Amino acid sequence: MDRRRAGKTFPRDLRYGSALNQHLSPLIELQKLDLRIMEITDQRRKIPERLHAVEAPLREAKQSLHEMSAAVEASVKERRAHERDVEAQDAHTDKMRARLSELKTNKEYQAHLFELQMANKKKSEIEDKVLAKRAVEKRFTVQELLLFSSVSGTGLDVVPIPGNTTMQTIANILTDVASLSLKYTSKALSVRLFLIPGKEAGDIVKFENPNLTSSVVMNAY
Repeated sequence: MDRRRAGKTFPRDLRYGSALNQHLSPLIELQKLDLRIMEITDQRRKIPERLHAVEAPLREAKQSLHEMSAAVEASVKERRAHERDVEAQDAHTDKMRARLSELKTNKEYQAHLFELQMANKKKSEIEDKVLAKRAVEKRFTVQELLLFSSVSGTGLDVVPIPGNTTMQTIANILTDVASLSLKYTSKALSVRLFLIPGKEAGDIVKFENPNLTSSVVMNAY
């Protein structure tokens, strides 16, 4: 190779490469812009999916709130109806008691007394329904029920609590009832807690037993 020719050719090649780079540079920048546009377009395409995923818990919470509000509203209506039934039953039993002094034979008295006992039992069943509806409305807690025991004679009777309630919590409740019973020596208080498997506080629980009233699982704390 002619060194002189090579020396003359090299600068010309360098100038050619420089010119080529000048032409390619805008194309490279354009390619970068195209890639960025594709990236932004892909992100925009995924926005509805992301919004749907983010809003899903909110929709579930709104639905749960709507169902809970509807349940409470229905419970209030039923409770008021039961309270009217209790008032009517009270008036009925008062009339029956007033008639006791009017009865002349022992047979009539015993029959009427049995009817009065049945009426009181029916009243007690209606009162259970009222308490169950008030529990749904979260008008009292387990601790407040325990305080009510100081002026009643039952203790905690058939109270549904979450199935995962710890033994320590149950032991604390039993201790509280025992302390209350000892404080008021004339009271023999009982405890019947229903642990409902798979249920949490606030869940509705329905019993098939006709002697039990469907209610809500209460927080045992």
